[in-house]
Amino acid sequence: MKDLPKLYKNENSIITDNNKKVCYLEKEQKKLVMEELNSIFNDLNTQNINNNIKVFIKTKKKSYETSIIIKTKKDIITIDDERIPIEDIVYIKRIS
Repeated sequence: MKDLPKLYKNENSIITDNNKKVCYLEKEQKKLVMEELNSIFNDLNTQNINNNIKVFIKTKKKSYETSIIIKTKKDIITIDDERIPIEDIVYIKRIS
């Protein structure tokens, strides 16, 4: 019986763990936004400041530089009488 030819084997067989490195940025962003909102409103309750909190808000569609009046479960209501859905907020920062 003759020897069969060897199968081709790629010499550059580096194992990569791409499946293990998954990034969940969207969930992290939502968590950071909620933490910042809670921080703003917790500070408001402890310091008895007026409900006129100046913030910079960046959403998926638009950026706002306004003041927050009320936070509901799903929305933020600004002094300009705009409703901003919390799930659309990408970034929020308090302005001093």
